[in-house]
Amino acid sequence: MASPFFILELVFTRRPEAPATSSSGFGLGGAYLVELDQRARRLCSERLGLAGLGPGGAGSRLFETEVELVRALASRLGEGGCLVTARGRQLDLPILEALALRHDVPLPGHFALGDPYDARRSPYGTAKQLDLSSYLADGDRRLRGLSPEVLLSLLCPGAPPLQRRQLDADETQGDARRRALATYLLFLRVQRLRGLLSEAEIRGRIEELGGAGLEPALAALADRAAFAGPEPAPAATLADGFGDGCLFAFDIETVVDFEALSNALGRPVLGEAELPAALAELGGGPQDFPLAPFHRVVAVAFVIWDPKSGRIELDRLGLGGRSLAGAPLPEERDLLLAFWRAARGKRLASYNGRRFDLPVLFFRSLPHPFDLSWYLAERRPPHEQYRHPQSVRQLDLFDRLGGGLSPGKLGDLLQTIGLPGKIGTDGGDVARLWAEGQGGAIADYCLADAAQTFLLALRFLRVAGELDAEGEARAIAAAKERFSREPALRSILELGTRFFGGRP
Repeated sequence: MASPFFILELVFTRRPEAPATSSSGFGLGGAYLVELDQRARRLCSERLGLAGLGPGGAGSRLFETEVELVRALASRLGEGGCLVTARGRQLDLPILEALALRHDVPLPGHFALGDPYDARRSPYGTAKQLDLSSYLADGDRRLRGLSPEVLLSLLCPGAPPLQRRQLDADETQGDARRRALATYLLFLRVQRLRGLLSEAEIRGRIEELGGAGLEPALAALADRAAFAGPEPAPAATLADGFGDGCLFAFDIETVVDFEALSNALGRPVLGEAELPAALAELGGGPQDFPLAPFHRVVAVAFVIWDPKSGRIELDRLGLGGRSLAGAPLPEERDLLLAFWRAARGKRLASYNGRRFDLPVLFFRSLPHPFDLSWYLAERRPPHEQYRHPQSVRQLDLFDRLGGGLSPGKLGDLLQTIGLPGKIGTDGGDVARLWAEGQGGAIADYCLADAAQTFLLALRFLRVAGELDAEGEARAIAAAKERFSREPALRSILELGTRFFGGRP
């Protein structure tokens, strides 16, 4: 029998005698719970609050003291089910635990340490607790500061933008209710990608919100979140015929999605000069490099190697162009789906892919009716999970070669092993090339990076003992033959004679 899900949003008060940066500096003013009871297929919400902090209204339970409120909330959560929060691991749950310590109130099983080898435990929570901010952020920790309303607006392209005044969390009960409902809509989209909900089920759940009195902005986003229809057919690529376990070296190229950034802020963001201020306004910090959701994918390239047969294949996917197999790629969605279908079940190899490429691909896929359960599956043991920091299903060369020191830029590292690295174009040229309509040149550049990432992975596997000298030589020879048939890769062969001719 299915257990209910609880969407939790807390309202805090400040304690002037304690530091604001400490969890001990907060008190509890109220809580808003949205409960999805899967057994009865009903959605209900409840507010728990302090009597002196505003009117109760329908569905409210008010208490005279903070300790009574904490006890009531602990009792309500103790009924079982999965606790879902937007930023709970960073904010709500640590403060709630501090309040439980202060008042000597036992918390329910959502907070138990549990079995560390639980197959359902992941870096994002446990079977009893799911933090959507951490889950969505993955390798990009800056994303954990974004509110659920902002995240939701990014998942619903084309919906009317939320005005900035609607995003300011001023700790009122109305804000807590809105954030709880936004978190619920986010949760539905995440469950779709995890393969746990169909599009029809999402639409049904969102229709249940019709009686919840959604404000107009959230109602528009809810309507956009209710995608209908099956997962689209993927664009054909040259990855067909490669099974699970093959090495899949990949790279992506992106441009800033100013439309998404403007939609999240509710005001126009017109160019690169405005990025630092816009990101700081969203809570991502004063960065000049966009957060993962604000990157539009314009090219994807990959090289696949089957270590058993020795076969090597590759493909370049440019937005508005065609795959090498001849399939048109008119929309970003086509690039994304082609990538996920080609990469399915394979060992992913990248350079800083865990912190950039994969979070971008994952986040940009959230609005679409994709099933990424193979990538998101939380298997046992943890190192079999693609997104686990110790995953053996993912080889991020930046992570593996780093430690106390950074391995540096990909182009510089490639030159140390006799490869040319960047040849005439680098990442800083992509925005200009895209503005000039040179999507093909971007796709060629992306393929060159993916090809050299593959060769770097081969050298790493040799050093790590997974390949012997003979196996490495066979793989390099096969790569040389395949690369020679691609005009975009011939410069690598011409300038990389030190790598292809033997060890330096």
